[in-house]
Amino acid sequence: MRTTMEVCENDGIADLLRERFAEQSTLVLDLISSPGSGKTSLIEATVRALGKDYRMGALTGGVATEPRPAHGFDHSLRLTVPPLGCLFLKRR
Repeated sequence: MRTTMEVCENDGIADLLRERFAEQSTLVLDLISSPGSGKTSLIEATVRALGKDYRMGALTGGVATEPRPAHGFDHSLRLTVPPLGCLFLKRR
């Protein structure tokens, strides 16, 4: 579990990176979805459509999950995210 200091440090790094990307007019996307949902196909189609006019690159890394009981619940989740990866949760 990350400490509040680690989370704040990560937020600061993220802010600096956002500023740097904005100064360079660089669009950065983070695609997160279930396996087989079409992320790779979307990236490949985007490169085919825009690759002649724009410089592009891709960093890949997976999010691994493992269902397991914890904290008194039958179902829980342990996530392993790539370095500098981030998970956002939004209440419904």
